[in-house]
Amino acid sequence: MDQAVKTNINKQAFLYGIIVGVIYIVLLTVENMFVSNMFGFYAIKIVGFLLYLTAIGLFAGQIRKSLGGYIDFKTVFGAIFIMILVSEVFYFVYNYIYLLYIDPNFMEKIKESTLGWMEKNKVPQESLDTTSA
Repeated sequence: MDQAVKTNINKQAFLYGIIVGVIYIVLLTVENMFVSNMFGFYAIKIVGFLLYLTAIGLFAGQIRKSLGGYIDFKTVFGAIFIMILVSEVFYFVYNYIYLLYIDPNFMEKIKESTLGWMEKNKVPQESLDTTSA
């Protein structure tokens, strides 16, 4: 594989990583809106993770298609690594901004929601005390 093809693959992977990162940010925002409902929060988190993996798989398939339908393991691994790296940078920066500026009380909301869920499911008081400390 020549250098021009590798550069093209890396550019595609970077672009797809940006797209996956934006999708990840939207999913994270939707998840955070359901923080008061633990079941909904984790259900959306699981669905979001599956969508994240599916998007990466579909974009890896697009890269394979752009190479004529064949891609070796090293090339696809590198492309997926770039996509994940770029999308995780987006996730980290957004999460940092979200927790620091957009919703600084988010961790307190998680704690309250967890305690409410534990009380609803009749968790022993010792566990509640440990969690609330």
